[in-house]
Amino acid sequence: MKFRIHYDVFTGLFLLIISLCFYFMSAGFPSEGKLFPVTIIVLLLLFSVLIMFSGIKKTLFNKEDTTSTNGENEEAFQKEQIKIPLITLFLIVVYIILIGYLGFFVSTILFMTTVLLLLKVKGIKGYLFTVIGTTLFLYILFVKLLHVAMPTGLLF
Repeated sequence: MKFRIHYDVFTGLFLLIISLCFYFMSAGFPSEGKLFPVTIIVLLLLFSVLIMFSGIKKTLFNKEDTTSTNGENEEAFQKEQIKIPLITLFLIVVYIILIGYLGFFVSTILFMTTVLLLLKVKGIKGYLFTVIGTTLFLYILFVKLLHVAMPTGLLF
């Protein structure tokens, strides 16, 4: 019998490492601006530990039986399961880089359109409503109401 560790263990461990890195990075924040980020980081840390323990439980349960607690067969970790999340992560990195060159709004439109194409959203109405609606909402909220200077690029 082949022993397999449930992928929730790896997910929880990854999130735990990320949250610990962010926690140590937040040590340099001023005390006034530290409360909210540290609260979110601690919540992420707690949830990652819960995910990891859930994965350990699933691993031990799958060692005895091949069905999960709800009666369904647990799938082994496959490369196809992580393909779209990795592509999305790559697109986020490209998006962050493009903000400096193209500006926030142009980069956001390109990023959202690319992600919608990746997720195979059908219908032009879905694209238009999502991309234009979100960009317009962000513009009104941050530029007009909150007077936040957004990164500018080639167009605006």
